[in-house]
Order: sequence, then C-alpha cells, then structure tokens
Amino acid sequence: MTYRVDQILNGWFGEPPEYSENEEHLIRHLYAPLRKIEDELNRLKQRDIDRSWETNPDRSGGQFTKEEIERSNN
Repeated sequence: MTYRVDQILNGWFGEPPEYSENEEHLIRHLYAPLRKIEDELNRLKQRDIDRSWETNPDRSGGQFTKEEIERSNN
C-alpha cells in the first residue's frame, strides 16, 4: 500500500527511511503511528461513503423523471 504520509515525510527528510541513518527512529516514532492514523482515516472515509448510499439510496433506479425529460427536450 502506498501511504500519503510516506510521501510527505520523505519530502521533509529528503530520502526514504530505508536509506536513512535514523531508520529505526523514523519508522518507530513517525511513520508507523502516522500510517495507522492514515489507515483509520481511509477506513472512516469509506464507511461514510457506504453509509451515504444506505441513508440516501438512488430511488429513481437510474431513470429520469418526467420533469427532467421535458427539461432536456427544450
């Protein structure tokens, strides 16, 4: 998985953590916790998307209303 947090931190430090002298420190204290937060944020975003369809379903079945058809003919 590509993490956005990795891209941001790599920009700050100028090199990926696997090539850094402080690899263990960076991974333990920066990357790992921020990756967990990013995963949780993505999970919550997806949950909100899924719930949106449950609370606001497409009731028209993909069909146009009479008003929409008449408007498109003008």
